[in-house]
Amino acid sequence: HTHTHRSAIDFLLHQQRVPPEKICIVGHSIGGAIAAKFLAQHPHLPIALCCSRSFAYMSCIAGELAPLFLGIPPTSRKAAVVSSLTSGLVILSGWQHKSLDNFHKATGKKWLQYCT
Repeated sequence: HTHTHRSAIDFLLHQQRVPPEKICIVGHSIGGAIAAKFLAQHPHLPIALCCSRSFAYMSCIAGELAPLFLGIPPTSRKAAVVSSLTSGLVILSGWQHKSLDNFHKATGKKWLQYCT
C-alpha cells in the first residue's frame, strides 16, 4: 500500500505540480492506519490527512474482535485467551499500525472522522 501512496503522491507533486499542502490523503479503517503510517514516514511532506473510523492500535481492535468472529462469548475465559493470543500475533506479524502515534507524526493538516 505504501508503494501505491508514493506513486500517487509522486504523480501529483512532480507530474501535475500540485503543492503538497493542497494534497489530502483520506483513509477509512485500516486505510487510515496505512495513510497515517505513510505520512509519518514522510514528515517533509506537509500533506493533509483524514482518518475515517480508524483505530489507535491494530492489536487492540483485533484482540477485541477475534472472539466475536469465532462466536466465543466475550466475557468468557476462552475469549480472554483468544484476545491475548490475537493481539500478540498482530504485534509479532508487524501489523501493529500504531495509528495514533503515526497520526501525530504527520506534519500537514489533520482531522479524525468518526460517526456512530
